[in-house]
Amino acid sequence: MGSRLGVTAQLSYILLGVLGLPIFTGAGSGLLYLCGPTAGYLFGFVLAALFCAKFIKYSGDNFLKAFGMFCAADILLLATGTLWLKFLFGYSFTQLLVIGFIPFILGDLCKAAAAAFVYLKFKSRLK
Repeated sequence: MGSRLGVTAQLSYILLGVLGLPIFTGAGSGLLYLCGPTAGYLFGFVLAALFCAKFIKYSGDNFLKAFGMFCAADILLLATGTLWLKFLFGYSFTQLLVIGFIPFILGDLCKAAAAAFVYLKFKSRLK
């Protein structure tokens, strides 16, 4: 999608949730949702989309490079969410890892692999 459309898509997702569509975790919505514990992850989506748009070109046709890039974007997303949890609750580093980072690693590795596969499969059609 590129940086402009990728970021616009993620901001549109957040806007739709703020406007009342029940699309956030647990069918949540509304402006106050952006003050809750998952808000950092929502804004992490925006940063991850921007990161992917800027760095996907370096992966070429290499699955491992594309996978690594998607993993790096995911680390950025998780770090943003985890930092938000630190801001909200003041948890220790260990608590933050246990609550806001480690539980998502396995699933996110699978999603990064799927994203790399799909990207490489359809890359030629994106031009």
